[in-house]
Amino acid sequence: MKYSYKIISINGIDLNLHITFIALFVLLFLVTFPQIYSVILFGLLFISVTVHELAHSLLAKRNNLPVNKIVLYPIGGAAQIEDIPDNPSVELKVAAIGPVSSLVIGVISLLIHFLYPLQMSTTPLFIGTGFIFFDIGSLNLILAIFNLIPAFPMDGGRVLRASLTMWKKDLIEATKTAASIGRFFALIMIVIGFISNLWLIIIGFFIYWGAAQELQGTKLSSLLKPLRVGDFMLPRDSVMTIAPTTPVSQALEMMFHARISDLVVCQKGELLGVITWNDIIKMAPEAQSNAIVADLMVKPLSILPNRSVFDAYKIMAKEKTQLIPVIDDNAPCNIMGVITSQSIAYGLAIAQNFKNQGLEY
Repeated sequence: MKYSYKIISINGIDLNLHITFIALFVLLFLVTFPQIYSVILFGLLFISVTVHELAHSLLAKRNNLPVNKIVLYPIGGAAQIEDIPDNPSVELKVAAIGPVSSLVIGVISLLIHFLYPLQMSTTPLFIGTGFIFFDIGSLNLILAIFNLIPAFPMDGGRVLRASLTMWKKDLIEATKTAASIGRFFALIMIVIGFISNLWLIIIGFFIYWGAAQELQGTKLSSLLKPLRVGDFMLPRDSVMTIAPTTPVSQALEMMFHARISDLVVCQKGELLGVITWNDIIKMAPEAQSNAIVADLMVKPLSILPNRSVFDAYKIMAKEKTQLIPVIDDNAPCNIMGVITSQSIAYGLAIAQNFKNQGLEY
């Protein structure tokens, strides 16, 4: 099931609305209609959060950090920046620019309110003064201050992590400290939420889960980045390839007997990509019997041997595949070999062992 929907692309960054955001907007409209003050305020808050997340994303792209997309949730937005900057000062700037943008929007809105106090009728079900610029200004100031709480993975937590990295010169240790502080704040929010506010419980669980995920991702990044794909790939003679004209039933049989979930597709000495077990089983059984590999979605995946193993890991996670062909123009079908999830796990174990011994791979 699809949980978020793209509404626009800005400077190559997809802006997505999560289904829960859409549901809340519709619910708010139904509960407060015919008065629309709360809907207008919610819409202005949506624009403010979008600007906040775009500030993160555009500065990240300016510093050559890939940005996958922005997803807007009822509790805020998330810019999916795919990598951690090698320079902690860059992370500090990227993290801080979001709250700064909210602060600027808040101050400008409050100035407009004091110069032109526009008031609208509101509903008793909605907490607000009715002064649109005062309310949106206040909400942006709250957004700026709340995001600067040093609770990882919020902006304040990232600022803290970047500052600790510059001080300790150790990204993992800095992340552990920031994540621990983040979990501490999350537990406080959850406890207070049970007493007073359901939203604090939701936000607290989100922060607690996010801190754990961020710590795990940072550990993987730190250990896998120094490793090269060419050092951990399986050789060319272990690669199973099929032609696009191969019947899907035969591809399934090959996967079953070899106990693999992905196959490399080649045609006339040219690499086309990868097909997966999951793509095949999505087809109706009657369709499988008459289909050929070319009827499936062949993912055009490949990676160079000098790329980081962490790059391969990210591609596999994004594309939901267990292998990526490693390419070389001089190799048969342009394939030198493949890097698999198993070989990445092997590389991770080696890197962890080196780290435990105080060595560098």
